[in-house]
Amino acid sequence: MAAINKLGVIGAGLMGNGIAQVCAVAGLDVVMIDVNEAAIDRGMANIQRSLDRLIKKEALTEAQKEQALKRIKVST
Repeated sequence: MAAINKLGVIGAGLMGNGIAQVCAVAGLDVVMIDVNEAAIDRGMANIQRSLDRLIKKEALTEAQKEQALKRIKVST
């Protein structure tokens, strides 16, 4: 079976940004797509807040957060 290295997520809403976050933290490159820039901005803001909460809980380091954010690309 082929390894999955890159994932496309259609929709930056609650489910979409959650899936994008989990996959990016796990080491996959992610492309998150939505219909407009405002939806993408909200999705990325949610991911940012969620990762910050994980850092507060000491479940993630700042370096891991930065690596995860670098793995997420966005598009409309």
